[in-house]
Amino acid sequence: MRRIILVGADLAAGIATGVLLAGCAGTSIGINDAHFTIEPYADTPAPKAASVAAVEIPYEKHVLANGLTVILHEDHKAPVVAVAAWYHVGSKDEVPGKTGFAHLFEHLLFEGSENHPGHWDRELDGLGATDSNGTTWFDRTNYFETVPKTALDFALYMESERMGHFGNFLTQKRLDVQRGVVQNEKRQGENQPYGKMGEAVQRGSFPEGHPYHWETIGSMDDLNAASLADVKKWFATWYGAANATLVLAGDLEPRDALARVQKYFGDIAPGPAVSRREAWIAPRTESTREEMQDRVAQVRISQNWNVAQLGTVDADLLDLAAQVLGGSAASRLDARLVHKDRIADHVSAGNSSFELAGLFSIDADVKAGVDPAQVEAILNEERTRLLREGPTQEELDRARTTALAGFTRAMEKVGGFGGKAATLAGCQTFQGDPECWKKAIANLSAATPKSVQAAAQRWLSAGDYTLIVRPFPDFHTAKATLDRSKTPVTDKFPDLDFPALQRGKLANGIPVVLIERHDVPLVGVKMLFDAGYAADQGVKLGTAAMTMSMLDEGTASRGALQLAGDIESLGANLGAGASLDACDIGVSALKAKLAPTLDLYADVVLNPAFDPKEFARVQSQWLAAIAQEKTEPAALGLRVLPPLLFGAGHAYAIPFTGKGTEASVKALTPEDLRAFQHAWLRPDNATLLVAGDTTLKEVMPLLEARFGKWSPASTPKGHKNVGPAQLPAKSRVFLINKPGAEQSVILAGLLAPPSNAPGHLTVTTMNDVIGGQFTARINQNLREDKHWSYGAYSQVPAALNTRPYLFSAPVQTDQTAAAIAEVLKELHGYIGAKPATAVEIRRVKDLRIRALPGRYETGGAAMSALSAIVQNGWPDDYVQTLKSRLENQSDDEIRAMAKTLIKPEQLTWVVVGDLSKIEAGVRKLNLGEVRILDADGKELAR
Repeated sequence: MRRIILVGADLAAGIATGVLLAGCAGTSIGINDAHFTIEPYADTPAPKAASVAAVEIPYEKHVLANGLTVILHEDHKAPVVAVAAWYHVGSKDEVPGKTGFAHLFEHLLFEGSENHPGHWDRELDGLGATDSNGTTWFDRTNYFETVPKTALDFALYMESERMGHFGNFLTQKRLDVQRGVVQNEKRQGENQPYGKMGEAVQRGSFPEGHPYHWETIGSMDDLNAASLADVKKWFATWYGAANATLVLAGDLEPRDALARVQKYFGDIAPGPAVSRREAWIAPRTESTREEMQDRVAQVRISQNWNVAQLGTVDADLLDLAAQVLGGSAASRLDARLVHKDRIADHVSAGNSSFELAGLFSIDADVKAGVDPAQVEAILNEERTRLLREGPTQEELDRARTTALAGFTRAMEKVGGFGGKAATLAGCQTFQGDPECWKKAIANLSAATPKSVQAAAQRWLSAGDYTLIVRPFPDFHTAKATLDRSKTPVTDKFPDLDFPALQRGKLANGIPVVLIERHDVPLVGVKMLFDAGYAADQGVKLGTAAMTMSMLDEGTASRGALQLAGDIESLGANLGAGASLDACDIGVSALKAKLAPTLDLYADVVLNPAFDPKEFARVQSQWLAAIAQEKTEPAALGLRVLPPLLFGAGHAYAIPFTGKGTEASVKALTPEDLRAFQHAWLRPDNATLLVAGDTTLKEVMPLLEARFGKWSPASTPKGHKNVGPAQLPAKSRVFLINKPGAEQSVILAGLLAPPSNAPGHLTVTTMNDVIGGQFTARINQNLREDKHWSYGAYSQVPAALNTRPYLFSAPVQTDQTAAAIAEVLKELHGYIGAKPATAVEIRRVKDLRIRALPGRYETGGAAMSALSAIVQNGWPDDYVQTLKSRLENQSDDEIRAMAKTLIKPEQLTWVVVGDLSKIEAGVRKLNLGEVRILDADGKELAR
């Protein structure tokens, strides 16, 4: 038996049919809760056609005189017929001490029959059958195959032999052979990572004596004890015609098909009357835990609840709850643990519905080195949040669409594990209605956030069984000699070793600045231009960044693909880009190929093609990227906030992503890029930076040969009009609606001096205490204390003129207003009653200083430092003296800087979230005038 949690594409089909794969050994899952009355499906009306994508499975249902239920479905799209024989017997019908019989018997029925001793798998393969298999699960055993329609008679003969002509074929030898096969299947399953979980979870979730207390594959002792008489009795008891459903689906004519079924199955005995167990959910009111060790790489946490059984409304609602909680990469648990906190490598939630009970499980694989208790706490936190708040409408719609779309795709097949034949057979077997799937889909379609929340509250509030699987160590320990009460003290730190800058100049005046690094045979060259996004002022927004992105899309003599191939053949990396105040194009070259690499690099710098075809492709990509930015809350905020902060007409009043607007990018032409090139990418606006395994003597002739005769265009050099910016007299609040958003993104802006102004290091240290580091006050408050955010920070991006001072916090929706209040509390405290302490200042200084030796380890880092020195006009020994200048900042200077820059009553706030949930709370804060903007930053009338 294999544990299969049906989510996503299989969710609706699984609800309808109970087609939970079970042919092989493995694990199962348990789930528990309190006492509730479970209502079976009522006569729910069929859902609207649009809800189920117009799926229909027309059928005829017949019952032969011997009690065999026959269901026929015509589908003539392919000349095949699916045959599915389902027996209403599974491992739940065993008794303690004789477990594993249902699965063992399934194996035996592939060996042949009284009248045809050949192995059925080989026979079917010879006929070109597909989807041929047999499985056993808690509640049923099934056999199925899809055969060419011309082989229908053989398939019917085979299945009728299994049903009515097998008992005398059983021998001790055949039993012993298949017993050994099944036992090895069990060993193989248990030998897999986490392979012993299933047995533990079922045993821990269901009480002793419950039919789901044991695994379908059974125990080794019970398999060893199985006698020939026991197996023959199993066949005689459960394999009668009256305990079976036979479905034929495919290229058939119903009257003819029914006649064939009567021919092959009509003389089979109905079998004895069998008793049916009543539903036994065994809900639990107390939580229990176990731990086990296994040969696994990481800890797995499995939380399980006993829940509503198949055929109940709650079972369908719990499927939706599982999908929202952990059924996909977009689910809450996956987003939180795998993508945000990154403390789990895999997480899932699933609801498995069986005839007597259901099993709801949440599993998480804990990332190595992470405390499992931390992961388990978040599992409980997110489950509790779902119980408290329910799913959002967007989450519910997504889960429902996933289920309905999956069911529609499953119905493309006539056979197999989840096709039409299995759907009809499962519904008839468990609910006596081949169309039970319509009731399940009706329940999915009618589900509301409140109904899903209520079902989750009924079943997932208490009574979990939690299993922790820990790695079983293969190691032994040495005798302890260390006194662990004495923590090692690090009192010495290496000094920074940064090479001196060297300077030169080409014949045409281009400055050259060099840093020698001879540790690896690489040389980096960068052409730095005083331009950037700020140079878009007066032209179409996005021009600077688009121009730079087109430089590696081909030259006058090389097409885009040839250029890419030439770069690759040289082992070089070439890239161009833009920031707020600069544009650059750089290349990293192998020293042995520096000369030819510089030839190619010069071609790119001097001769960009701006080919219209390549331009159209890149333009399309940019438009898609802008559209994507407008759907991502943080990027959307960074598009809207700077124009509000700096004001109309300022060169920095642009989307800080640099991509411009859809309108401006649509309006761009290759001629616009060429004009930008002539105005800004020119020798009288450039500096050449070199870092790596070369010397000024070696590299200057190479650079002179390629760039020394470069003359500027005849058009005037570009000029940026970056004037001063002023804070508003009082705070303003701008809200952007993102319906159904799972989080709100809070952004707030102030202004700071340029990054080359005196005291810029004091700004950095001051900000590190309040929001610039993980240990800063705002993050410790919103993340570590309140747990409302994954990370809340502040930053002062580099800029040659008045800089933006930005605060950002993505927070859970229901704490939006409270989070804003906490940020304000921290800011007021920082400039008032709770200024930066000496301990805090020492901590952030140490962090910066002690990181210096590793900060400039690579050539790329050295090049970045070189760029910053040149852009900001800092002295050549800026890096070498950085430690002493950080040390020499006084505590009072840092506290004074906080009071100078932090103006809580003059913040510009931008909040992106679901306004239906956050607007009222934000307005109650009375921060200032509140306006509603669209994704382009335009005010909306309210």
